[in-house]
Amino acid sequence: MGAMQRNKGAAGEREVLKLLGERLGITLNRNLSQTRNGGADCVELGRIRLEIKRQEKLNIPAWWRQAEEQAGLLLVSIDTNNNSDGDLNAQNLPGSPPGKPDRLIPALAYRQSHKPWTFVLDSFDLKLLPCRGHLLSMNVDTFCSIVTAHGLSSS
Repeated sequence: MGAMQRNKGAAGEREVLKLLGERLGITLNRNLSQTRNGGADCVELGRIRLEIKRQEKLNIPAWWRQAEEQAGLLLVSIDTNNNSDGDLNAQNLPGSPPGKPDRLIPALAYRQSHKPWTFVLDSFDLKLLPCRGHLLSMNVDTFCSIVTAHGLSSS
């Protein structure tokens, strides 16, 4: 990937995070370790892991697969103080019931030039349908309403 593409991507990430932050009343930052360590573009929305794309040619299926990969695992830690055999223990995530951590939730934001941001969530993660694969596209206000209504925000 060339420097121009990286700069455009970083500018797109800053743009959407500022937009979301203004509506949610929180400060959101880019995940600066994403290139080195992998991970979503924004990890500060509670359980939501947001992948952000600022491209002219749409490739939503590939982008969604990437968003799912970034959110596919629970955060885990090795509890060496209370567990001598080193078993992995899932940590509670913001918005998760105590003692019952939930899966991280993939989300996608994308925009072409001169068009508004579009956000994508799977209806399964909103408990609307019993199976994965039914993607919902929405504008920024609807996305922020869902984040707020479902307590998925870290604020």
